[in-house]
Amino acid sequence: MSWVHVSDTYPTDPIWQQAGGSEMFHLHIAAMAWCSQHQTDGAISDDVARRLLSLRRPGPVIRRLLTAGLWQEVSDLGDENGDENGDGIRYRMVSYSGGDDC
Repeated sequence: MSWVHVSDTYPTDPIWQQAGGSEMFHLHIAAMAWCSQHQTDGAISDDVARRLLSLRRPGPVIRRLLTAGLWQEVSDLGDENGDENGDGIRYRMVSYSGGDDC
């Protein structure tokens, strides 16, 4: 079993209030856990990111993560990152450090 290490101050970091609040925080933490479980070094496909939580509109939440600089859009990370649609859209979490604290 893998673990995600998060600082005890992470939930109160001003980035969450400035950038959009709880849906963004929840998706980011869920994505960190998914990346840890699948050992993708912080990479996740758009398809998986949209399915992780039961968000009615995940697209705007993902865009806020990108705008806040917490995620970056990248290309060609390979199918191991959950790209079932083959659309090539993938993200990498900027603060993800393979098991180190965020």
